[in-house]
Amino acid sequence: MTDRYGDHCGILYADTGAVPVCAALGPWVGLAANPDTTATLIEIHERVDPR
Repeated sequence: MTDRYGDHCGILYADTGAVPVCAALGPWVGLAANPDTTATLIEIHERVDPR
């Protein structure tokens, strides 16, 4: 399942629960362990790499 988080996109892998996240323009953000940690991953990425 694909989901949009503002300027970021995530794809939920139902078999593992992991959510790979990319910025809408393509750069890799990271892999969230589960959907609940996606927002935290995006917040950290925005502080470290505020493009």
